[in-house]
Amino acid sequence: MTSSRPLLVLLWFIHVTIPGLTEGAGVLPDGLNAAVGGKVMFTTTPTPGTTFQSVNWKFGAKDIFTWNVNNFPALGYEDRITFFLSTGSLELRNLALTDSGEYSVTIVPPGERPQPGNTRLDVYEPVSNVMVTSSSTELAEFSSVSLSCSSSGSSLSFLWLNSSSEVTGSDRVQITDGGSTLTIVNVTRYDQGPFRCRVSNPVSEGTSDPVTLTINFLEAQQLKMEPEVTGYLGEEVTLRYQFIPGPKDDIISQVQWKLKTPEGEEITIIVSREGLGAEGLGSEGLHILAKIITAGLFVLIVGTMLATTLFIIRKRYGPVPSD
Repeated sequence: MTSSRPLLVLLWFIHVTIPGLTEGAGVLPDGLNAAVGGKVMFTTTPTPGTTFQSVNWKFGAKDIFTWNVNNFPALGYEDRITFFLSTGSLELRNLALTDSGEYSVTIVPPGERPQPGNTRLDVYEPVSNVMVTSSSTELAEFSSVSLSCSSSGSSLSFLWLNSSSEVTGSDRVQITDGGSTLTIVNVTRYDQGPFRCRVSNPVSEGTSDPVTLTINFLEAQQLKMEPEVTGYLGEEVTLRYQFIPGPKDDIISQVQWKLKTPEGEEITIIVSREGLGAEGLGSEGLHILAKIITAGLFVLIVGTMLATTLFIIRKRYGPVPSD
């Protein structure tokens, strides 16, 4: 009797130090992502050397594989599953979008209670054919442009790059349509790009070819306005400016007016040459006619040049002089 007791103690010690699989999340990994046409490994984590009496894998409520001495893959899974007896793990191949969902396993080691596990698989169409189209690639300074990004794939995220820097939204920059459309208003010479669109999902990413914009900006030698203009209440007044082109014979296609009223309000108006009457484009430059209905400081921006004029309104007494 005394000689058998150490053997019994040793056998009991071996039994409690080989517990088999861990509980819960340890049996299967957290959620998995995979690409259409690819494969995924559902890896279990048993203690090395553990054997199994039976293993059952399910997709939702459907049995897809059962091992109990022999392998029993379900119909439709015969050529898609590889079972690893040493760990109870399962590889699933030739994935389709319909393979997305909840997977569970029940592993029964000899003489022990079942060890369950579950996880989720999400299958995505890989990103491909990323392309950027532009509403225009040759623009006048202060005009607007929209860039659209298209791509094949599922669950797509979009990121815009100007050279190597990420483009973010601002007063001039709008990112809409889930991130696939980039709109820039009042373009400047710093908006030439090259612009790229980077598209990604949990399993892949792709980047478009670069799109470079040509910004025709003005390099004026002179921009002149009268420092002060007086108008009379109820009468039409014309603010004039003189733009003397630079050596490139720049053409004014658009100018920007800003009105700062005495009350502190600032009004920005974009006035194109086509929108108002144009007088002369020769050596005297381009003249814009504007109807002014309020007083304040007018700021005129043409390309990189800036000029101001103070508009004062007075009330006229007596008859209006005839022409």
